[in-house]
Amino acid sequence: MSAANEPARTGGRRRPAAARSAPGDVTRERILDAALETLRAEGFLGTTARSIARTGGFNQALVFYHFGSVDEVLLSAVDRMSQRRLTTYRGRLAEAADLPGIVAVAREVLAEDVQRGAMTVLSQLVAGAHGRVEFSRRLAASFDPWIDLVDEAVQRVVAGTGLDAVLPSRDVAVAMTGTFVGVELLSQLNPDSGHVEALLATLDTTANLFQGLLALLGATAPSPAAEPPPL
Repeated sequence: MSAANEPARTGGRRRPAAARSAPGDVTRERILDAALETLRAEGFLGTTARSIARTGGFNQALVFYHFGSVDEVLLSAVDRMSQRRLTTYRGRLAEAADLPGIVAVAREVLAEDVQRGAMTVLSQLVAGAHGRVEFSRRLAASFDPWIDLVDEAVQRVVAGTGLDAVLPSRDVAVAMTGTFVGVELLSQLNPDSGHVEALLATLDTTANLFQGLLALLGATAPSPAAEPPPL
């Protein structure tokens, strides 16, 4: 057994699991960071174990040792990125009291994603997923927590309006998530066209109109029948 593969030992005894895993965790984080940076700079086709290792300044064998494949590195990287963004925006979305508030948070996500290059990562991964069933399935699954989050927010803002019993909130959440993903991808193709900002303004207007309808429905919803007076 080579020194690289030999279990770490202290005084001839194995180190505790936490001590063994800590350096590996640091290395995994370095690999994930390097993978995202490489994907932004070189695109999906240019992101290989060698290019990731070159970006991060480590041996490319570490990519396979910790993740098994480049695909697994990329999917793990996008999952980590998504979870971090969810942590940031879950609280903000919970504070949104109406549909315009939800759209406003979505616009914050869009602006931050564009600024930090998250949309470059996503667009490259979507392009690379074409024709690859398992990769596509795993990538699509990374959107599920966002759909769940929007679904919860939609249910909250329509509660008590009468629509909560008939509105397919999950479908609305999928539509809203898909719309903003599409808007983000469009912004990558032609960021200076003005179409993206115009579409966002239209979404703002639509959200305000729909919120007015919800308020009207809530105000005109029949109140629960009064209990008969006691005999």
